[in-house]
Amino acid sequence: MLFTSVFACILMVADSDSIGPRRAIALGALCALSWLARTQGLILAVSAGIWVLLRGKPKLASAALFSACFLAVALPWMIRNWNAFGSPFYSQAYQLLFTQNHYSVWEVRQSPIDPLENLRGQSLPSMAGHVAAGALRVLEPFTVGTLHRNEPFDGPSLAIFLLAGIIACRDPRIRRRLTGPVWLCLPMMAALVMHVHPTRYLSFAMVVAVVAGSGGLLGLSRDIRGGRTLTVSVIAVLALLLARPVILQVQEDSRARASEAVAVSDWIEANSDPDDWVVTFPNVELFIWDYRRPTLTMPDDYEMLLWPALQEHGVRYVVVDTDLPRMRPWLSRRWRLSPDGSCWDVVDPPPFLREVGRTSTGHTLIYEWVGTVPEGYMAVDYLPPDNSRALPPTE
Repeated sequence: MLFTSVFACILMVADSDSIGPRRAIALGALCALSWLARTQGLILAVSAGIWVLLRGKPKLASAALFSACFLAVALPWMIRNWNAFGSPFYSQAYQLLFTQNHYSVWEVRQSPIDPLENLRGQSLPSMAGHVAAGALRVLEPFTVGTLHRNEPFDGPSLAIFLLAGIIACRDPRIRRRLTGPVWLCLPMMAALVMHVHPTRYLSFAMVVAVVAGSGGLLGLSRDIRGGRTLTVSVIAVLALLLARPVILQVQEDSRARASEAVAVSDWIEANSDPDDWVVTFPNVELFIWDYRRPTLTMPDDYEMLLWPALQEHGVRYVVVDTDLPRMRPWLSRRWRLSPDGSCWDVVDPPPFLREVGRTSTGHTLIYEWVGTVPEGYMAVDYLPPDNSRALPPTE
């Protein structure tokens, strides 16, 4: 939300036929803040810099002010990156834009990711199919929607807004105003194709689609006969699209889940030292600001890769809650809920984990790391090519 909010401010500042020195300075600062908030901000800064160069008055002076202000805000972090990683623009997330499995790759690897690894790990037809699937995934929110995926932050189709925005572009003034937002959005959307990101990573583009579509719908209601009927019809369709997610949200009572997470958070705080590492996902980690211990998100990968990686990080406690088997399928063979979700059907932790606590309901389990991962533990003879990024690079 921070990145999307900064992006909205960038759109407002850039919404001008000409960009003078003041706007250039503001855009430079905002783009730096967007980069500090999320990796795509660097792509946004490059696009915005080109936009300032094209629309600036004077062009070179405005572009220079943009660059200088970007550097003034971002320079402290760039120096830190240089000292820590040898590159001012280093970003773990930037490396992961080129991979398909970002959950586990960094915990397992010992060196930065080479973007060409995807090409080396897959055939060209397989790679082309992955790119095509990623492109379709990027377009999903604006076409069929993502409610069918049953993932967090899914939403209904924005096709009505997209269509209304396209129709509104018949007006040269609207087309000119939308050129900037589209120019800034497309490179960031393209960067998400390789990773097949979930919907929430496209929130910046959704803002543009909804605003443009709303303006287009208002214009249509004024310009065509029966505009009031059109407006009512569109509102009715939007209400139908929103009905299912709203109903699901109202029906879900997350108080019990939150209470479980708070109880585990309190337990961790009371039974660990400040430098003890914890691995958990997805509920307890939301309370990291309460228990204040270094925390890893549970990787999503084969056990032969997962456990050695966590051991290397020196994890002391592993938390397993009822959402983990669904969101980390490789672990569903060790922890599996009953069909009605009321209790655990399978609880089979690895031998180096010992249960040291559980909530009063028994739904959330806490394990302490008390042993060593055996050599070759849970080894798999063959890993599919689409998982090769998680392996350490070969010499």
